[in-house]
Amino acid sequence: MIMAQLFDNNFIFVYFFAIITIFNYSCLKEFQKIVIIYITVFSLG
Repeated sequence: MIMAQLFDNNFIFVYFFAIITIFNYSCLKEFQKIVIIYITVFSLG
């Protein structure tokens, strides 16, 4: 499955990643933060 198809008009994923980022941002490692930011930006685009 292509990521564009996965995130096409699906804001539940964006909400899910936003909640993870808000509650666990201080506990995440640097690469995990980068991955969450990348997926969120990609899904909004």
